[in-house]
Amino acid sequence: MKRLVWENKSNSQLCVTVPKNLGIKSGDIVTISKEKVKKVVYSTMAGDFFRYGHLQFLEKAKELGDYHICGALTDRAIMEHRKKPLTTLKERTAIISNISCVDMVMTQKTLDPSDNLKRIYEQFGDIDLILVHGDNWKEIPGEEFLVGKKGRVVKLPYYGRLSDFNILKQLFAEYQTKFEGLKEFSDFFEIHDRLEYGEPQKKHKLISTKAETLKSLRKILTKSKIEKPFFFKVSDWKKFFNKITEKIQKSFPNETLIIRSSAKTEDSFKTSMAGKYKSILGVESSNKNSIREAIESVIDSYESSGDNDEDNQVLVQRQVKDVVVSGVIFTRDMITGAPYYIINYDDDGSTDSVTKGISNKLIKISHFYESKDSLGKWERLMESVVELEKVISGFPLDIEFSITKSGEIIFFQVRPLTNRIVYNDEKKDYIIKKSLNLVKEKYLKHFKEKKRIFSDMSFWNPAEIIGDSPNFLDYSLYDSLIMDEMWQKPLIENGYSKVSPELMFLFGNKPYIDVTTSFEFLTPSKISNPVKNKLLRFYLNKLRENPELHDKIEFEIAYSCYTPNLNERSDELRKNGFNEEEIMEIKHETFTLTNNIIKNYDTYITKAKEDAELLQINREKILNNNFSDILKIKNLLSDCKSLGAFHFARIARFAFIGKAILFDLVKKGIIDKEFYDKFLTFLNSPAGDLKFDSKLIRKNKMDIEVFLDKYGHLRP
Repeated sequence: MKRLVWENKSNSQLCVTVPKNLGIKSGDIVTISKEKVKKVVYSTMAGDFFRYGHLQFLEKAKELGDYHICGALTDRAIMEHRKKPLTTLKERTAIISNISCVDMVMTQKTLDPSDNLKRIYEQFGDIDLILVHGDNWKEIPGEEFLVGKKGRVVKLPYYGRLSDFNILKQLFAEYQTKFEGLKEFSDFFEIHDRLEYGEPQKKHKLISTKAETLKSLRKILTKSKIEKPFFFKVSDWKKFFNKITEKIQKSFPNETLIIRSSAKTEDSFKTSMAGKYKSILGVESSNKNSIREAIESVIDSYESSGDNDEDNQVLVQRQVKDVVVSGVIFTRDMITGAPYYIINYDDDGSTDSVTKGISNKLIKISHFYESKDSLGKWERLMESVVELEKVISGFPLDIEFSITKSGEIIFFQVRPLTNRIVYNDEKKDYIIKKSLNLVKEKYLKHFKEKKRIFSDMSFWNPAEIIGDSPNFLDYSLYDSLIMDEMWQKPLIENGYSKVSPELMFLFGNKPYIDVTTSFEFLTPSKISNPVKNKLLRFYLNKLRENPELHDKIEFEIAYSCYTPNLNERSDELRKNGFNEEEIMEIKHETFTLTNNIIKNYDTYITKAKEDAELLQINREKILNNNFSDILKIKNLLSDCKSLGAFHFARIARFAFIGKAILFDLVKKGIIDKEFYDKFLTFLNSPAGDLKFDSKLIRKNKMDIEVFLDKYGHLRP
């Protein structure tokens, strides 16, 4: 007689159940011997969302042998042939191990069970080992190993009716009349599973009207505060405005209030209508007329916009005092959906400048920030936002907030971001995280070598020339034509310092100029090394203290040429530790450099014109030659560097010197600003030509094809 041994959960003792009709009674001594296992069945199971097909497979596997072992696949093993499972290995193993037709569960780390099969042979010795698998696979992992061990593979019928695909297909078919597409369908279940069937205190819909959302969140959030909301429907106001006014006064005695809109359509998953309706600040609760006028004004803003739904609400709250920072935070980038917290803020004490579009201060924080220390003054805000995301998960949020003098975080509004692109994409997030780590490593490498500052608008500013996020062809062309060596080569002979040619760096997809190297180059070469080093420290410190000057380093920071105002600027050097001898050295060398450039200017311009003509002649020859396209491109680019970029770099520096001299003449009052502006306007330049020809286009005095042929190559 075979009986199954089972464990008594109360005392962990092993027991055997014996039928009553065998004549065995309590107190009898019976012999129990362990039967040797002869036939072991091994099955492999993912078991994500365990269902009837899984159970049927395991039951049929058990029928094939004496002992059934199931290999529970790890996440990594499952991802070798399908998407990442929604359940964890611990959850899947707990289900499989509690099924009566499974005698033992082993963890299987890859799709190939060979390692587990080896361990089974080691444990059970000479056995008949059967590997079972669904018949929907042509090649069975582990089959090759079993052939050598005289084991065998049995394919069991795959139960396809309840496959992942069929379940989703049936659900979507059932709900398709209710939703416009799969995205809207998935959003519905993402939200309702989380919000309607969660913990008892969260069963209500958290995302509703502005007022109801705030009321729900107020009971849950611990790291932020929501002012007590008092709200009512438009229909109730029209019937009971006196009673509602009295109730407001009782609820907020001697307080300054804000009366806000809370329309049904205002914060939905499809539209936000942010700023469409009125909010009235500074309403004193002691003044009935002020309360009524403010409420009427909000209701009028509904009706004037064509929204006459009397179920719309009006929200009343205490107006927050002692605000130091206010703004809006998006939990993802609105345009790309990238994993960044985007904070638009104002720190002038206003609570509505950001929502009105008056302020545009911006900071972006990666979802992958490593420590709270890196957040600075945003640490408490980020703690509050992360808590909010845990309460309302599954979709990105648009949050209005303020920070008070005491550091308290106040939330004024929480709504879903309505841009359809901003939903989570784990694969893209992983790529961005990986890219950020590479950027960080690259930045720290260069930062540790020497304290460096990087800017996208300094000196040879790539943001203006190739854009702040150029494609790789633009970047590589700019890097080859200018940044390789031409940015400094022609100017070394004019007296500027020879430095490392490595000036531009690509961090992620953004090109930056090494400002430290820029300052080193812009210092006249004949200035002594001690003074050069002292100037470099001064330049870098001034830029750190005044980062807004990063696009004006040639005019506002570096002493890169002699200008009429240099004597006045010398006071700045004295205040920063330069003695008179050092200042005289700087003046002398910048004067010598500038004077030599002016004296030899005609020679440089003549040579530039000659090479420009040669560049055009060579271009025609190259294009009309029988060279391959690749060789034509190579020769054209070579000429561009030696005959074009070389002179362009020199003349561009001359233009900066000329502009710096004019700028100082204005400062000294020798010429006025009007003359300065007119002088620059009358200079012949591509921008000036474009402006003039645009007028001709508008007056139908130039053919559009001629215009496009002339300017179509320019970056907008």
